[in-house]
Amino acid sequence: MEMKQLEINSETREREKLIIRISGKERSTGFLWLIAGFLGIAFGLFHIINHQLGWLDWPPYIFEWNLYGFLILAAGIANLFVARSSLSRSRKILTENSNIVEEYNRKLPFFLFILLYNIFFGVAVVFRLLPAIMALLNRNFVLKNRQKLARHPDV
Repeated sequence: MEMKQLEINSETREREKLIIRISGKERSTGFLWLIAGFLGIAFGLFHIINHQLGWLDWPPYIFEWNLYGFLILAAGIANLFVARSSLSRSRKILTENSNIVEEYNRKLPFFLFILLYNIFFGVAVVFRLLPAIMALLNRNFVLKNRQKLARHPDV
């Protein structure tokens, strides 16, 4: 009887350690979402204001940057809500004795949607850099071939 009680206490301690570890991971993930949210909001507002005031001529005009700024702003706001959810879930894991696995399985489609939304706008940064890099490569090509271009004035 006493041995069985020690075994139950040991399993309970292991579960409590796991719950504390999961809560800590969830809290750190929440803070990362919070940082991503604030950066997304700042970047989105910069795009919107830059489009309205014309501070910088970069990034080059490909499509409506004002619309892109609103989409990034929406992603940043969504990240703040995900951060809030993650931080409250970290508190809930410690205070309530709920089924953690079931809760994470229920949230999977939502997390996949947010992840794909953020990956799309993360990749879009590369697509904004690509035209600038191409412009520099074109400039380099012209400077390399400036003597050939000088021989043919109609080119």
